[in-house]
Amino acid sequence: LGDTNLTLDNAFVLSSGKAIEVLGQAILNADITMAGGTLLFDNAVLSDSTAALSLGLTPTLAEDGKVNIAVSDLDALRAGGTFVLVSGDWSAFSAEDFTLTGASYAADLATFAINGTTLSMTLVAHDVWAGTAAEHSWNTSTFGPHAALGSSTMAIFDNSAEHSDISLTESVQVGDLRFDNNKAYSITATQPGATITGNNFTKMGSGEVIIDADVNLSGDVNLTNGNVTFAGTTQVGGNVPQTAGTVTL
Repeated sequence: LGDTNLTLDNAFVLSSGKAIEVLGQAILNADITMAGGTLLFDNAVLSDSTAALSLGLTPTLAEDGKVNIAVSDLDALRAGGTFVLVSGDWSAFSAEDFTLTGASYAADLATFAINGTTLSMTLVAHDVWAGTAAEHSWNTSTFGPHAALGSSTMAIFDNSAEHSDISLTESVQVGDLRFDNNKAYSITATQPGATITGNNFTKMGSGEVIIDADVNLSGDVNLTNGNVTFAGTTQVGGNVPQTAGTVTL
């Protein structure tokens, strides 16, 4: 849907595998049942004040239905922010009916809110490790080849990086740390006493993680797969639930 006002005469079920792509400010007058399909928004139409899509008729949520939300370029939104997505009558829905998709970690980046007739999405600031052989240092100036992370930015480590051996050259503070890795990762302090300070630590994927640096976490260590070794001095303010794998502290 581009900049258009479209009316559909027949009812439409947005089921799994189907998507409505929003490319411009669009108005859709249709009897829609949300049943596991996707609303895909081009980044160019995302705004903090104006809904990209307006629904003229009240949507229906199928039993056990969900609504997947996707954006054309999630990486370009790593600074985070709040975006108004859809206006309409959402009285049959709750914020928990919506999930951000597009990456293994996407769902944990977004929270949804229904305020009156508008559905909005808030993304936490985040960045994905993209280290290379030439640029694999983490400090207060750089996160590999990217700029330094903010103190509330989620640091994500997945399988996309060329180089997963990370040199921690000074102490850093971030928000949450999330590993979605099947490849092995290591973080090694090259400055004595270099510390990673963060909130929650989440480990998914089968790849091993070894952190040979001091770690100070105010939240939980959540492990669902793989093995994690904290080889330095580690403080965990919350719990260490494990559904699989092992944590060595």
